[in-house]
Amino acid sequence: MAAFTGKVLSACLAASSLSPLGVAGLRLQEAGTSSKSPRRSGPSTSQWFERVSEIDRTDALLNFDQAKMTHSNLGGMGPEYGEDCITITQAGETDDKSITMKIRIADGFVYDGVVENNVLEGGLLSINVLNGHHTKLDVELLDHTGAPFVLPRFFISVLDIDAGSVIGAGKDASKASGLEDVSFNNVSAYYMMQDARIYAESLGAHDIHFVANQTGNQADNPTSAFHLNDEQLGKAAMVEFHNISNFSMGLHVYNQAGKSGRNFLLTGISPMISAPFGGCANQAYFHIGHANVTQNNLDGKTWGRSQRIVYENAGVIHGTTVDLWVDLVEGVYKPADSSRNGLYGHLGNINMGLNDSATFSFTFVLNGTNTPVALTDFFFSFYDIDQNDGGSESLTISSGVGTYFLSESTSLVATANDDGSVTFASSAYGNDSDNPKAAASADNDEAVTLYFQKPLSTFEITYTTMANGGRNFQFGSMAGIACP
Repeated sequence: MAAFTGKVLSACLAASSLSPLGVAGLRLQEAGTSSKSPRRSGPSTSQWFERVSEIDRTDALLNFDQAKMTHSNLGGMGPEYGEDCITITQAGETDDKSITMKIRIADGFVYDGVVENNVLEGGLLSINVLNGHHTKLDVELLDHTGAPFVLPRFFISVLDIDAGSVIGAGKDASKASGLEDVSFNNVSAYYMMQDARIYAESLGAHDIHFVANQTGNQADNPTSAFHLNDEQLGKAAMVEFHNISNFSMGLHVYNQAGKSGRNFLLTGISPMISAPFGGCANQAYFHIGHANVTQNNLDGKTWGRSQRIVYENAGVIHGTTVDLWVDLVEGVYKPADSSRNGLYGHLGNINMGLNDSATFSFTFVLNGTNTPVALTDFFFSFYDIDQNDGGSESLTISSGVGTYFLSESTSLVATANDDGSVTFASSAYGNDSDNPKAAASADNDEAVTLYFQKPLSTFEITYTTMANGGRNFQFGSMAGIACP
């Protein structure tokens, strides 16, 4: 692969140095998990996680169905004595090991609340915070021995995020009172309803807070983690964490008359497992069909030039206009008809030979330059992973971190490999006549969408074909899988 000139820039730096490109921000929404599913096999060591679905609910962590509060002395305020924390046992189980949660007040913060309201009932943990107060919780996950327990993936749901009054209501229409604000750090993904009565705002790279936008009182509080009506779903959010044993959570109640404070309701996995993926709220992806192919030498037939396809103006990702370079990195690549490389309708296209196995890099470059730019929180789709009689196709993603999306009726078999990569193998028949020219006409059962959660300027895939004729695969745009 040819060396680049210049240094790799972050999207934010690139935008500030090239003002015509606009302001590029790092979007929060990220990524997924490889929970157990009939179509998956192999160890779950990958940094790519499948978007969790209802079928995975019993295997998902955390799960408060059997949880018990065994100690309550948050911030040393009681009602019990001893360690100044809340202890929740049986907060989930993995590999036959029970998970314990310990919740403490973070250094530099204090706690003021009605401690008698700090209870665990119906799989819901209630923590009370007095009006006008702000605190921060440090939450630690422990195994049965009391040692920190790093989980590959787990979820926390916050229910009943509401307010005493919102702006435009109440005695003073210019102010909100009793407004609940919940924040998290190191979030990998979040989920909330499209018509949610709460706001989700980024506090920085992968930190987020949820702010109430509807009034409520104790009468409309849920009594179960899994029996929520439409109004309760609209006041809930779920966050996802990867490969950690602890996280922080901020609880803030805007000032309001009265001394009872407000109760924050927490649980693990919840019906929000089926809510829209947070990255869809501000989705960014590559409009390959709008690009100009200015170099097309992936097959290496033009001597002295890189084996590369250049797609100029391939997309605008969070304000940064980028070109896409696709390079042959290594492997066997003998396309049956290289004239098909480039664009096929509104999608990128690469033609493969009968028995090829080649690694390609996809690099994002500042428009009109040779300078790679690091992007994050964007979608990238691959299509038409199918096969002919006696053959097969597979795509392996070997870099990046995030969530992948498959259709409910997918024909692809996803396997998490020992080296951290994930392979998507075909199982359905297809031919040239069903190759898509646009995402809207693509067969979602033969497609995979990747959501990249951490900044990167290049990712690599390996495409392998076993066929009795040339094969093609398409990419770009947005499959109707992640954000239907």
